[in-house]
Amino acid sequence: GRYIKQKGNDFSSYPFIYLKITGMRFDLNTLQPYFEFKAIAKSRTESRKLEQNLPSDKRKLFSAIKFENLIKILGNIGEEPPEEWEKLIKVKTEIIGWKDYIGKYFLQITDMTLSNDEFEDRVAALFNALGFKVNQKGHKLPGEYPDGIASFDGDYAIVYDCKNTDNFIFTSQDRRAIKKYLEDEKKIRNENNIHCAFIARSFKAEGKKNIFYLPI
Repeated sequence: GRYIKQKGNDFSSYPFIYLKITGMRFDLNTLQPYFEFKAIAKSRTESRKLEQNLPSDKRKLFSAIKFENLIKILGNIGEEPPEEWEKLIKVKTEIIGWKDYIGKYFLQITDMTLSNDEFEDRVAALFNALGFKVNQKGHKLPGEYPDGIASFDGDYAIVYDCKNTDNFIFTSQDRRAIKKYLEDEKKIRNENNIHCAFIARSFKAEGKKNIFYLPI
């Protein structure tokens, strides 16, 4: 309430409070966030003293600071945080990486266990999972074709060629081939925005700017 109804008043002489945020909602009418919180303890120090000792870029209402840095600042102003509050800060949570969200089927794209055909199939399935509509060609059709075309929203498409390798370096032959695939697809597709891309586990270097390079 102080930051909304009484935001013009100066409360810097008041002791700051150690809080535990228990919930939050955003009001679409007032365009203001509303927090639910529990007061843990009142400090012995005026708010302005804490503010003066914070880094200049950490003095806004919503800002973040490393725990160890904050503890040092509190010590410098003679504050000893309550144990209940410190426990909240010190709680260690398991760090979840992006691979934890992806099943083994797609993770196999990143290693060397797949054949070239399997790599193409897995890339097509990944595009599908991301919401693209895929027309897979490559090993599915006899002749010279791109490995697939991934389209989205009816007006965007990527003509792609898969390279089942690490540190892929494209050659002039690769470039000519992907350009031909792109021009051929432009003749038969309706999208206004059609681009071409190489897809590999990693690239040694990137070449022409009008070709996308998508590392897995």
